[in-house]
Amino acid sequence: MKRLAASLAIAAVALAPLTVVAAHRFSDVPDSNIFHDDISWLADADVTRGCNPPDNTRYCPEDQVTREQMAAFMHRLAENRVVDAGRLEGRTVADLTAELGGSPVALAYQSADSVPFLDGEFTAFTVTSVTVQAPPDEPAAALAEAVGNVLGTAGETVDENRDFACWIATQPDDLSSDSGALVQYRPGQPTLNQVFATSHALEIPAGSEVTFYLRCRDISAGSGDGFRVSGARLSALVIPGGLLLSRSD
Repeated sequence: MKRLAASLAIAAVALAPLTVVAAHRFSDVPDSNIFHDDISWLADADVTRGCNPPDNTRYCPEDQVTREQMAAFMHRLAENRVVDAGRLEGRTVADLTAELGGSPVALAYQSADSVPFLDGEFTAFTVTSVTVQAPPDEPAAALAEAVGNVLGTAGETVDENRDFACWIATQPDDLSSDSGALVQYRPGQPTLNQVFATSHALEIPAGSEVTFYLRCRDISAGSGDGFRVSGARLSALVIPGGLLLSRSD
């Protein structure tokens, strides 16, 4: 059980973002706003600072985001290390793997930006992929996680239901989107950025490798014209011994 807990902790270090405690600060983002906690998280992380400087008491939640503002958000996100996979409760990946008495974990990732949805109903495509390998002398657990955004043309709204799915597969032509994340737009809704997150885990034999594919498709009637996947990141973690999927006392 202790070995399993340590393995799960390693996965958290390598793949999960740090938690930032939310705090209400904008007068135009009441507690009843469905995105209240998300907006407060951005503010607490100093990614957003408000829309009415120097007071910055408002967020202007329905305003469009310019490319200049996007650059500021991304710069602060990286500079403030809001996503920091280096430590968990003061311990590094090396510290945690030492508790297992095993080999260090392996981590790989790939990213992709501005990949358009293919025209044609239900047409699936691969956004990016990453390959990892088990140690030569023992099986391993492989855990993949993907995050990204779906968005359409700025300033436009949809006039019919639009549904998009993104999932992680181990085959390049996989169509099993039911296991992934769903992004939905409804008539009259702006085609603004919507975030998705999905994961997939399995055991791989000693010495073998597995390729994870981030796949997406438009699962609504019509075509994917005008919509794209942006800022996608696919990470894969390998833990020797297959400890994510089996218990050891």
